[in-house]
Amino acid sequence: MNLESVQVGDTLILTRRHRADSEVVTVSRLTKTQIIVGIGDSRFRKSDGGTVGASLYGPHLAIPEEGDIKEISDARLRRQLIGRVSNACEISRLRALPLEKLQQLSDLLETTGEADGTTDH
Repeated sequence: MNLESVQVGDTLILTRRHRADSEVVTVSRLTKTQIIVGIGDSRFRKSDGGTVGASLYGPHLAIPEEGDIKEISDARLRRQLIGRVSNACEISRLRALPLEKLQQLSDLLETTGEADGTTDH
């Protein structure tokens, strides 16, 4: 994919080996042959979006298609929320919850599981 028309301030997609690891990045600088994005001033080739000095399978840049930015932002938020919930559900923290709050949490999880068909009962 040729990125010759990219300008400073443009939003691009930084894709790693797995699409789930993609990030939304902003072009911070340009040279004649390279695009520099703010993540540690990473450098990418304008000719194909590949990382300068990396193998064929290294991270690369792409122009986002419709819906890509929302999809990537939503996936990142989902990972963050799962991490927060996971941290909050440590057994010691659950034991410290009042019975009423623990019941509410249990009901929420059970209701959510029923809605998407993932309950075990």
